[in-house]
Amino acid sequence: MKYDDDDLGVQNANVFLLVDTIMGMPSGIFMVGLLIPVLIYFITKTFLLTVLITICYYMVMFSIHKDDVHAFKIWKALLTSKTNSWFCGKYKKTILIIMDK
Repeated sequence: MKYDDDDLGVQNANVFLLVDTIMGMPSGIFMVGLLIPVLIYFITKTFLLTVLITICYYMVMFSIHKDDVHAFKIWKALLTSKTNSWFCGKYKKTILIIMDK
């Protein structure tokens, strides 16, 4: 079945697919990046440290979202997963016996 752009189902599905972006990042993550410097400056009172951390934040977030705007959700799901996703295969228990002379 082929859908045209005027189909109501396609318009409703686009609500879940569209993401508001600012400079290639989702707008929520960009706004958090505006809040971080203010909080860091109030904590440290150091302008240089605030600028460095802000630049690092935007560089990391821009590199994560360069190709996919939903990438942060995937990274967050991967890092907060309760399953052991860093290893594959079965865990083999090894027995270590230490013998003295």
